[in-house]
Amino acid sequence: MEWPDLKEEFDIASVKAPWVVKVGKREITDEQFNHWLFSDHIYVGGCGGYVSRMITELSKLKTDPKWTGVESKYGDLVDQLLQLLQGCYVVAQNEMVKFEEIGVERQIKMTELERLDPDPIAQHEKFLQNSSGRLDELKKLSAHGSEKIHPPVWEYIGFMIESSQNPKLDIRTLVAGMWVLEKVYKEAMFYIAGERKKNINSPTAVPETIEGVGIDSMISWWAKPDFEQFVEQLGVLANKFDKVQFAGESAEHFHDVQKQTKAFAEKLLEMEQKFWPVL
Repeated sequence: MEWPDLKEEFDIASVKAPWVVKVGKREITDEQFNHWLFSDHIYVGGCGGYVSRMITELSKLKTDPKWTGVESKYGDLVDQLLQLLQGCYVVAQNEMVKFEEIGVERQIKMTELERLDPDPIAQHEKFLQNSSGRLDELKKLSAHGSEKIHPPVWEYIGFMIESSQNPKLDIRTLVAGMWVLEKVYKEAMFYIAGERKKNINSPTAVPETIEGVGIDSMISWWAKPDFEQFVEQLGVLANKFDKVQFAGESAEHFHDVQKQTKAFAEKLLEMEQKFWPVL
């Protein structure tokens, strides 16, 4: 997507976020790390419906005349997106396990979340059946954990739950939104990895207290070539998808969707900016 005017918003949501900068300086405490791990675990667990919705809608789109009528113009774009997002769904499942394993080692009482269904389409159906009560359910579950989730984080989770079922959000908007989320996370993780290497001998550096299950472990989980390539590929495909005009779609509706997409991206960046500082 070509949004040069959002560069500063991307930076504020990632490399300029106070928490991200602090982690890069190695000034994060065990308590702050535990809180981040607990919060991010429930965020990922609460937002599984977003990815499963995209996979469900793209699977249906493959045989929809509005796509098949223009497929010759855009090639196998939908298939490429499906393959990439299905891989992303698997990673999300693995990430939940990673969070929980580290939580056990660090003696954090994590929220007991139900595992994502291996079938993303089945997961989407489950999500829709309980979407109205999902946020309240997560709040009740988190109350039994060892950390407290701050209001901005709940606001963000609620927004993602709503977005996972909002029929007014176009599939092109959802895909672009996914790229925004992953780009912010990628920029933050790679920034932190680079800064922590620079600051390893800083006099203010807080040492890792439990080797292998600290912040360096989580950063190394994401700050690697595979994730960087995934975000770049998603960006390329999302940009192409943003320019797809479906068969029978009016020019007015097409441009309205593009406006919706940018507005959605701005809202996601606003949520990300609120999320980091409270950790």
